[in-house]
This record gives sequence, C-alpha cells and structure tokens, in this order.
Amino acid sequence: MARTISVTEARDNLPALVRQVSDSGEALIITSRNQPRAVIVDYETFQRQRELQEEGARSLLKRRVEEILSSIESTREAPDSMALYLLTETLEQYTREMWLAGRAISRPVRSLATTLHNATVNLREGGEQLTLEHLDRLVEVIPLLLEPDLTVEKVAEADQQLLAVGLDAVFPIEGDLVSLYEGPPDDEL
Repeated sequence: MARTISVTEARDNLPALVRQVSDSGEALIITSRNQPRAVIVDYETFQRQRELQEEGARSLLKRRVEEILSSIESTREAPDSMALYLLTETLEQYTREMWLAGRAISRPVRSLATTLHNATVNLREGGEQLTLEHLDRLVEVIPLLLEPDLTVEKVAEADQQLLAVGLDAVFPIEGDLVSLYEGPPDDEL
C-alpha cells in the first residue's frame, strides 16, 4: 500500500522521498488539507503507465474510427432524415471519446478529433443535417486519426477539406464579437 504524506512534509524531505520511491518502487501519495493531490512514482512505473495509457487510447481510437466508418456506410445505403440524425448523435459522442483518447496519443490526433467533434456539434446546434457530401468528406478525413505520422499540417488540410463542404469547426461569431475580427473601416485605412 502506498504511503501518504502531507505536501509540507514532502516539501521538507523531497530529496530523501525521491530516493525512497526510486529504490522501493512504492508510490507516495501527497495530500493537501487531507485530500490526495499528487502521487510520486518511480520513473519506470511512470513510463509503463504512459505506454499502457497510449495503447489503450490507440485501441479505443481504432474501434471508434471503424464504428464511425461502418455507421456512415450503413447510413449511405438509406440516407433518410432519421438515419442522418442518429449518425450525427453517434458522431458527436464518438468524436468526443476520440478527443479524449487523442490526449494520450499526440497533439495532431487530439487536434483532428477536436476539429471533428466541434464540426459535428456546430452542425447539430445549427439545426443542420448531415449530407452525402459531408459523409464523403468524413470518410476521407476520419481515417487520418489512425496515421502514425499524423502532422499538424495534415490536420490543417483536413480542417480545410471539412470547411469546404460546410463542416465548420469554429463556432459562429455573432453580434459585437464580429467587430473584433473585422479590420478598420475602409475610410480609416
């Protein structure tokens, strides 16, 4: 069982505690106001936990990508309004899970999952419905999440592809906020 100490005790004895955790392999729980706040573990344990977390995240991501692509294919066969609505709901849920998984994998994966999730949310909240053109583009973009060498540049290209068919990942700006993004009036230039 892991030993528990206060943050004050940890601060006062940090070098000795680091040696102790490193030598014993036993975790040390740090509390503040009697609430667990942090854990000190040896580096090997930390690395193994990160590897396991990434493996689990990649497995979940692969499953969700396969399920989304399968759902899109099924919806294409009978693209009625109910099927498109249900697919939008599934996309919203799964892209959120993919974003969470992406946090353990890489920044580009997380960014692309965020783009997909936000585009889905915007579509639904805007009262719009998925179209066959949207589905075609999603089938092209979603598999990028599984690329081991996904780059931020590829994510930016995918965002542009989604935007080209009306799947916008940026929330609309209305009212006074628009003026923040507009340049000065022509007569002030």
